[in-house]
Amino acid sequence: MSLQPLIESVLTRLGVEGVSPGSEGEYEVVFDGDLDLQILPLENSLLLIRAKLGTVPGEYPADRDFLARTLGRNLANLRRQSEIVALDREKREVWLYRLLHAVADRTDDAALLSVLEEFVDSLEWWRATTDDRPAAVSSPFQFLRP
Repeated sequence: MSLQPLIESVLTRLGVEGVSPGSEGEYEVVFDGDLDLQILPLENSLLLIRAKLGTVPGEYPADRDFLARTLGRNLANLRRQSEIVALDREKREVWLYRLLHAVADRTDDAALLSVLEEFVDSLEWWRATTDDRPAAVSSPFQFLRP
């Protein structure tokens, strides 16, 4: 099952026109001006949604504190969220991921739209909490429209 038509249909519903897949087949979308995410169709009807949360500071102890705080929040939220936070050690970047199985979730436009809304909500919360500024969003489980 090709997920490309589904992705393009949902992006059209969101008013995002003219987005074509990149070299890896990923669709790059920006919500609210600064919430960049990628939607990548994978094999076996899997869909990966990912977004960069930030870069690990390059000096000790700031890098240790950043990682402890971010990964600690990830562990604390595992039961309540569908996304995971992961570290790219080579690039020293922290990413937010969500994997969706199209068949198991009976994915249609409405289902994918709902997943994207949840992901963007979570992304907004994670960006606020990985930043040194006070969090503008109190929970990753609030509704957000692009």
